[in-house]
Amino acid sequence: QLAALQGRVGLCIATTGRLLDLLGERAVVLGQVTMLVLDEADALLALGFEAQVSAICGQVRPDRQSLLFSATFPPNLEQAAAAWLTDP
Repeated sequence: QLAALQGRVGLCIATTGRLLDLLGERAVVLGQVTMLVLDEADALLALGFEAQVSAICGQVRPDRQSLLFSATFPPNLEQAAAAWLTDP
């Protein structure tokens, strides 16, 4: 995984935990990411990953395009979406 992240990366797919590990190891930098996709966002919240997703969103440039996918859209996801997305 680390070797694949050397140089310019066009696409990186990761779990929240693994991506935070890579950020902590300085193996990946998200400052130039132009698109962020959050899939199964309702499940991420239900499983308690809100803080991790917020930490990742804080590392990505603010003018990114963000896509959020969810099977349901409960009130807590609506609040999280407002924090994670730009102009949702």
